[in-house]
Amino acid sequence: MNYRKRGDKWYFEISFTDPETGTRKRISRVGGTTKADAARAARITLAKHTDTIGRWQEPAAMSYSDFFSIFMDEYVEVKLRPATVNTYRGVAKNHILPVVGDVRLADLTPRLFQNTVNALIGKLSHGSIQSVVFIIKSSMRYAVDVCMFLPSNPARALTAPPADAPKKKSHVFTCDEMTAIFRKFPENHRFHMAIMLSYHTGMRLGECLALRWADVHLKEREIFIHTTLYDHRGESLVQSFPKTNSSIRTVPIDKKLTSALRHQKKWQMEQRLAFPDEWRGSDFVCTREDGRNLTSDDMRYFGQWCNAVLGNGTFHSLRHTHATMSLEAGEDIELVSKRLGHSSINTTAKVYSHVLDKRKEKSRQLLDEIL
Repeated sequence: MNYRKRGDKWYFEISFTDPETGTRKRISRVGGTTKADAARAARITLAKHTDTIGRWQEPAAMSYSDFFSIFMDEYVEVKLRPATVNTYRGVAKNHILPVVGDVRLADLTPRLFQNTVNALIGKLSHGSIQSVVFIIKSSMRYAVDVCMFLPSNPARALTAPPADAPKKKSHVFTCDEMTAIFRKFPENHRFHMAIMLSYHTGMRLGECLALRWADVHLKEREIFIHTTLYDHRGESLVQSFPKTNSSIRTVPIDKKLTSALRHQKKWQMEQRLAFPDEWRGSDFVCTREDGRNLTSDDMRYFGQWCNAVLGNGTFHSLRHTHATMSLEAGEDIELVSKRLGHSSINTTAKVYSHVLDKRKEKSRQLLDEIL
């Protein structure tokens, strides 16, 4: 099913194969004043239409593509975060629907789904293939458990192939590398503030870019993190809730970061006064010279420069560097976990197990010396 807006009305279009002639047919009608109205009208029309052509009386005769539209409208767009919705759409469009989109629900088989996933080996990363598997299984659970379009789930046993190589550990910048980074991106450089935030607090890129001055408390030396920024079709949008509930947090900031934030605020004011006609300012902390907020597209250059000059590293490496340095310095893992916004201390322990192993060995050596 497809939806489009004309004027103040939303239209829906249903395409199906006539079982008697084998030809594709389309029904296009006004659905209402909202997309949700159009989706409801489309389902009612589909039910009425299938009653008249025999074979389509069973919902299982619906194509996977048409069902996926229902899944997106009723579940994904209602339950999941905007950035996740975009991921579902992209993965389905590029890797699922081109293969099984025209297949009737009744004709979907475990083997068809597994072969669809297996064909991606060597083309996509292991993580991307896992996303394909997850989305297929989620959609089919909805088809069986909620919509009751099928008596059993053909994707229940679907699995991703095993990773062909151990997961690569995220790079941790050395002191010399951090010196090189700050030499390349000094104060007044548009990237400097975002780098400082992540290096000194472990904030994620989206959290750094979404940070507003209203959430920066310089007197108390604290930052309140509760939003994240993501790119959607070339536009940067602020998501009013972060990655997980635990990502909503208040983190302390040290003297160096406090000083850098004061300088950033002063620099923004100087830019605004010096170039009033060009100023496109906002309340964002990380901005370009004209006051517009930075985007993740802007920050891609940082990773490119790190790989070209340092041989490794991304913006996310700053977060890992902060956590690694904190744990190696002996900071309590629970405090580090809360500052990073992890869902549990187990997540922190798993990600930084190599650091904790070093601390255990150091503890053994200390015990050998004192006992």
